[in-house]
Amino acid sequence: MKSNYTYILVLIISLFASCKKDETTSNPNNPNNITQSMEIIVYLNTVTDSTVELKGNIMDEGNSPVTVRGFCLTTNNITPDISNSDTFNVGSGVGFYTKTISNLIPGTTYYFRAFGINAQGTAYSDRQSFTSAEALPTVHSVSANAIDQTTANAIGEVMNDGGSPVINRGFILYYNPGGMNNNPRTINSGSGN
Repeated sequence: MKSNYTYILVLIISLFASCKKDETTSNPNNPNNITQSMEIIVYLNTVTDSTVELKGNIMDEGNSPVTVRGFCLTTNNITPDISNSDTFNVGSGVGFYTKTISNLIPGTTYYFRAFGINAQGTAYSDRQSFTSAEALPTVHSVSANAIDQTTANAIGEVMNDGGSPVINRGFILYYNPGGMNNNPRTINSGSGN
């Protein structure tokens, strides 16, 4: 009786040891159901009105080396991939990679993913988005005139509102008699261009 239990136990262990997980799954980041196990993560580092720094990490290249890696970026509200978006290649292999992308449109929402390509196909990170910052206004100080001991007439011009209404404008005056006082004084003069 003891040998029958041993035989059944060995059979059960053999069945579990021979099972292998099928890596082909219905995955939105792998729309072609390519058999692969590449793992990719994307990070958003910094965003300004005209640039963004993206950081990707290919943690596992699957069954073959990653020959191309990079980022897909678009302003269309879609899931970006290498066929429908601007593509930025950043080398090959596993590990972290970074790309600074310039010439963004201020105040615009972008959608992006990291990608990696190996012999099995292309794998993507999850889709993420960011909105570039609004541009700052362009201001020009033209002159100061009618200056006497207690008053001055300062003239300036808002050349460009940067894409958003100017809500406050004015001058900053530094008063420094004899080098003793460096406290600036702000003088507001309205809003708009």
